[in-house]
Order: sequence, then C-alpha cells, then structure tokens
Amino acid sequence: MTASAAVRRAWPAVALLAASTAARAGLVAVPEHFRACNDDRDCVAVQEGCCPCGASGKRTAINAGRVPEYRRLLESACAAAGVCARTRGRDFSCEASVRPSCEAGRCCLLEDLPVGESARKDLLEEYKKGAAWLEGLRGSAVEIRRLDDRLAEPGLGAKEKRGLKRARGKLLGELDASAKANAWNYEAQIYLAQVFLSVGENKRALLAASMAADMAPRDHRSFTLRGMARHKLGDEKAAARDAREALKLRPDDKAAQDLLRLAELKPFD
Repeated sequence: MTASAAVRRAWPAVALLAASTAARAGLVAVPEHFRACNDDRDCVAVQEGCCPCGASGKRTAINAGRVPEYRRLLESACAAAGVCARTRGRDFSCEASVRPSCEAGRCCLLEDLPVGESARKDLLEEYKKGAAWLEGLRGSAVEIRRLDDRLAEPGLGAKEKRGLKRARGKLLGELDASAKANAWNYEAQIYLAQVFLSVGENKRALLAASMAADMAPRDHRSFTLRGMARHKLGDEKAAARDAREALKLRPDDKAAQDLLRLAELKPFD
C-alpha cells in the first residue's frame, strides 16, 4: 500500500477525530459540498457547530437537501461537547431575520458577506423587522388570552361566542403560518412554543418545541418547552425525560427543575 493510499484509508477516522476535538469547543466544520446550490431557494439557515445562537454559537447556510446529513454529523461530532454557555445580549440575525442566499454556487448568509453602508442600513431594517415579529408574537398571545377570558364569561350569546371563536381561530392561523414560514429557524420555533403554551395550545407548542430540539440539540430551552407541553398533555414520563435532558445542558434551568418536581422525579435518576 502506498503512503497516499494509507492516508486516504485513514482519512475518515482522522476527520472524525478532528471533528470530535473541535466539537468540544463547540466547533464543527461544515463539509463544503453541503453548501452547493443553484438558487437562493436551495439554501436554509442552520446552527453552525454544537452550540446554538445565544450560547456562543453561530448560524450558517447549507443546501436544504443536506439538512438530515448535517444533523447526523452534529449528533455524532457533538456527543462529547461541553455545556454551551449563554452569552449576553440578543442577535436578531439568529432569530427571524437570517437570509440564506446562493452566492457563486455556495450557500451563505447575507449577514456574513462584506457589505457597504447602504447594505448595512438594509440589514438594520431586517433586524428591526425581526424585533417587530417577536413583538407581534407577544401581541397575538395577549389578544388570544383576552378572547379566552371573554369566552369564559357567563351569559354570552351564541352569535357573540361564534365571533370570538372566529377571531381566536384567525390569530391561531396567523401563528401557524408564521411557524411554517420559519420552519428552519429554531429560535423562531422556541418563541412560538412559548406563545402556544401561554394560550393553552399544547399540541402546537409540542410541535414547535420538537422542531427546535431537532434543529438545536444543544439548546436547553427547546427541551424544557417540549417537556412543559408534554406535561400539559399528560405525558409525564416523556416530560421528565425532556426536563432531564434540559438539565444536562443547563443544570440551573429553574423551569426544568420545577417540571421534574411536578413529575415527582429526581434529576438524573
């Protein structure tokens, strides 16, 4: 066997070792062929490395068809990663306003490209839109709770009840559309899960939190929220499993601790 052949045969093991070593620092190299694209519609934003945004992580863009392979790569490479530390402040580019793009046959985030002053203004507008989107979620939750309070009032006529239910259904439809539009944005799914839980839409919350957990397996919030949804749906064992997973990632997660107490279990039994 030639020296070059030996290197080629050993490469997969060497690459996995390098990926595992980098993963301990939260870093995982995205295979370049995962970024190949022909059109902006080919590209989606994903978590880059083991740690999500807000926890020393970043976002990047890859071909949508490579997402399942990339998730498996992260799952393997990040198995031995340490706890992701939360960072201060918020980065709206990690939330509702990331813009995957196909540039010269390669998926990237427009936020990562060198920009001039006019482009910076455009990005600032995108960040403002992200903030407005989050404020809109909160406003929808408040309005749905107000409608629920009205529906609980005694003496409502049938016509008034139908009108209130239609208004509630319309708001939920808008939230469903937002969830679909942000299907590849794990931060958006986390916020949607919170909103759905706050208005008693536990099945919707479970779906959103599960999507977030799939996309960002190192973010404790998605597991806590999924556990809460499962608890409200009566699946205590699954809720406890999610709470434990959240506590492995963030031992001081108060909500996860409370969830375990509700399930009458101790952490890490």
